[in-house]
Amino acid sequence: MAPDDMARADTLAADDRTMTALRLSLTLVAMFVGSLGAALGLYAAAFMGVHDDIDPFLRDIHQQSEWAAWAAGAACIAAVFSAIERLIKL
Repeated sequence: MAPDDMARADTLAADDRTMTALRLSLTLVAMFVGSLGAALGLYAAAFMGVHDDIDPFLRDIHQQSEWAAWAAGAACIAAVFSAIERLIKL
């Protein structure tokens, strides 16, 4: 094998390792952010009480909607990272 071919093979191997590390990192970030979104949603749902009066109930729903917005944002970020990771495989 010629020295140029060996250098090219080393460069390709390094690029492959870099892409593998990048795909793994994106997968881990997507999993973490998705889990964070699920945890935020569960946290908001777990602490919502049931009241006899409609006013405190509506206040609780409003507070839960703020948490749900953060959870939805985290799910969106997780989906973006997952899509990027899948596109890299192509």
